[in-house]
Amino acid sequence: MADRTWRLPRGGVSLTELVDAAKSVAASYEGVSVEVEDEGEGIFTCFFRVPVPADPDDEDLGEFAEDDEGTVEISVYELEKGAVLMCLEDDASDNDWLEEEADRLADDLAGLLDAAPLDL
Repeated sequence: MADRTWRLPRGGVSLTELVDAAKSVAASYEGVSVEVEDEGEGIFTCFFRVPVPADPDDEDLGEFAEDDEGTVEISVYELEKGAVLMCLEDDASDNDWLEEEADRLADDLAGLLDAAPLDL
């Protein structure tokens, strides 16, 4: 998985708008929940909890060998001059391990926030 980035419309998004959008995305998937944290200095982070069923045929699951949950982390950064970016970073939480789920959640959230994908 590679990092993915979106640009939000000028003026960005308020914490309330982000929470509402993230909760709407989570509600559209069975068993998914979300918490949004204000990290300060213009950084918001969405932590989506995703149920992960056990896969007895996968020897590489390690700590996820039994029914568990993983976390998809999506961050929103307010930059100088009003630019606001949403990022799905490969090395954050379980994003790499839950690549398909992470991509789907990020695309859904970007759609609700009217964010446009960037090629970096």
